[in-house]
Amino acid sequence: MLTAVSCASPTACTAVGTYNDGVFGVAEHWNGVRWTIQRLPAPPGPPGEQPDVSPVSVSCASATACVTVGTTQNQTLAEAWNGSRWTVQRTPNPPYR
Repeated sequence: MLTAVSCASPTACTAVGTYNDGVFGVAEHWNGVRWTIQRLPAPPGPPGEQPDVSPVSVSCASATACVTVGTTQNQTLAEAWNGSRWTVQRTPNPPYR
């Protein structure tokens, strides 16, 4: 399910969301002709577990500069697109109470 889209131009759009019952994060890029699927990487998680990646928003300044934000394992998540790959960014998390 895609949850957000951002377009820097008519030939550069990125949509983000989840697939496989919300377990894996996904981005799709529009180049003006077709959509291309891009799997969002997960940050390191507990041994033997694949952390859920749930992007909820995306913003693109250009075809080679996008940021998506969301959650993973009850933590904040941000990932940046540089035109060729997504990279997990360090984000602060509030302490649990």
